[in-house]
Amino acid sequence: KERERLKKPHLERGRAIDGEAKTLTAAIEALEDPIDAQIKAVEALRAAEKEAAAKAERERIAAIAKRIDTFRSWPLACIGKDSAIIGTAIEMARTVDLSDMDEADRQLAGETLAASIEQMIDAHDRALAQEQEAARLAAERAELEALRAKQEAELAEQRRIADEAARAERERDNLARAEAD
Repeated sequence: KERERLKKPHLERGRAIDGEAKTLTAAIEALEDPIDAQIKAVEALRAAEKEAAAKAERERIAAIAKRIDTFRSWPLACIGKDSAIIGTAIEMARTVDLSDMDEADRQLAGETLAASIEQMIDAHDRALAQEQEAARLAAERAELEALRAKQEAELAEQRRIADEAARAERERDNLARAEAD
């Protein structure tokens, strides 16, 4: 009991201190809470802006990668095309504007574009050589056809002459037999 009696003022003092602390804490929180809410709102806004900037950068990088992939696909698109189409594609590729890219991206895209143009030039040269060879072969075929037609005409003329000679010979034989009869 003595212990409880001696302890009682200290407990009451502790409760009073706790009550005063609650009052002070409530007053401080009343001041801090709106400021804390503003800080959290600003932090959330900054985080959203940071995420939006990161998303925009990812989209920019993806767009550049897609554009570079397009440059890489151009030589494949030239396969099997005639030299005029490939020549037009080369001219269009040479007019590509990379000024909307930053320096590093422009350098990578420029190197890729240059390599693609070189491949397209090679494809153009091969297509041109094939077209020239095809034209040469067509000219040779036409020349052979003309020669064959001329030979066939000469052969037909020789047959006609031989047929006329044979007919004339038969007529002479017939006349000679008729005279003999």
